[in-house]
Amino acid sequence: MLKASENPPVSWPRDSAIRDFKGQWWVAHTKSRNEKALAGDLIAKKVSYFLPMHWKVRKIRGRTIKSLLPLFGGYLF
Repeated sequence: MLKASENPPVSWPRDSAIRDFKGQWWVAHTKSRNEKALAGDLIAKKVSYFLPMHWKVRKIRGRTIKSLLPLFGGYLF
């Protein structure tokens, strides 16, 4: 599991707002649980993307586990 600091940013480039992205929007459909890997590949190719994520908190055997998961599983914009 990735640490919070190892996750890709929600949008790339980081300093741009979503409304500032120019051009057409496309939706990439990926295999489940491969959204973050695709985001990393897009960063390497200098392609802007939007990957909304949320924290999922659960308790297992008395331990609290926090996971940062994509809001729309299998999709990257």
